[in-house]
Amino acid sequence: MELDSQKLEIRLPQEKLEKLRSTLGDVRGMKACRKRQLLSVIGILSHACKAIRAGRSFLRRLIDVTAGVQHIDRFVRLSREARADVEWWYQFGQDWNGTAMMWHVGRANAEVVLTSDASGSWGCGAWWETKWIQLPWQGLGESASYGITAKELLPIVISVATWGKLWQGKLVIARCDNMAVVAIVNSGSSKEAEAMHLRRCLAFLEAKWAIHVRAEHVRGVDNELADAISRNKMDIAFQLCPQMLQKAEVVREEILQVVIRERQAGRDPDWRKWWINCSRKE
Repeated sequence: MELDSQKLEIRLPQEKLEKLRSTLGDVRGMKACRKRQLLSVIGILSHACKAIRAGRSFLRRLIDVTAGVQHIDRFVRLSREARADVEWWYQFGQDWNGTAMMWHVGRANAEVVLTSDASGSWGCGAWWETKWIQLPWQGLGESASYGITAKELLPIVISVATWGKLWQGKLVIARCDNMAVVAIVNSGSSKEAEAMHLRRCLAFLEAKWAIHVRAEHVRGVDNELADAISRNKMDIAFQLCPQMLQKAEVVREEILQVVIRERQAGRDPDWRKWWINCSRKE
């Protein structure tokens, strides 16, 4: 890796970027490959993760499929999930210029502060400056039966999907009153399937918009505005923040399709299609 202390950037040299692209192109679409080849892919992607923190969420399932194969030249079956992660890396690699921000240096202050909450009964919500989003569980299918961790993570992901284009290149602090969610966002991993799906969606958005989302815990008693939005108690919300916009931001159906509905249908998101949709002009 090349480090630029002036621009606070970390760069993957061009030849290594080209190797990443060609290696992913070779394995993309395969349903099986030799363990030796897959370990080589994992090694290249692990190196890239030094620059692309979000990529760690798309590496775990590739590592997992090698576990049951002992001999280095035996074939490894690539699960549907592993193939989906290869596709994510391939799409990202085609668009990435090899440069990323050194988020841990010179970024002490948040550039964007997002605050969110979820209620067990009505829905979830989040606010940023004067903008806000709100989603009722009714109409979101199986999301209503999510555990509280996934429910609390959902508004963060939806917010970044909705506003991420406006936050390009910035540090985003996600304030949440759930310690488990804080740990998942900051570690990039979760043992809960639904929460891990949402973390992958968040990682996709972080990589797409070159942003870094860092979660911070806020006490429930200090999270009144997000709590009111998540419970649809808008009279209280407007008392707490009179300057807040009168109408919630519209959450596009394509976001719900990727983050919620495809998962409920037992599919991984179509990362290529979402990448294109994120890139289009509004």
